[in-house]
Amino acid sequence: AGHSTDSYICGTFDLEVLMPNRSASDKHHVVKFSPYLDPASRAYVHHIILFSCDSAVTGFTHAQTVTPCENMPRGCNEMKWAYAVGSQDMVMPSGVGMP
Repeated sequence: AGHSTDSYICGTFDLEVLMPNRSASDKHHVVKFSPYLDPASRAYVHHIILFSCDSAVTGFTHAQTVTPCENMPRGCNEMKWAYAVGSQDMVMPSGVGMP
């Protein structure tokens, strides 16, 4: 846990909603990770950690925010990407992608 002034916020995102013309169960590969930081909140964001959830995880909706959030929900513990202040975009080499 962090200092008493730190805030931890978890959000859930449904790939079926983010990719409406594709099925999340189809094979996809990520070739770039890049944070989108709203200018109004950029100064407050120190870290972003992206986790994936097992397909058996239920009970969440797209763009649901859970706060306070010190730990990821059970079944959502595979870290895919991490951002810290000053980080560069993570771009995979040509022909490489993360499932």
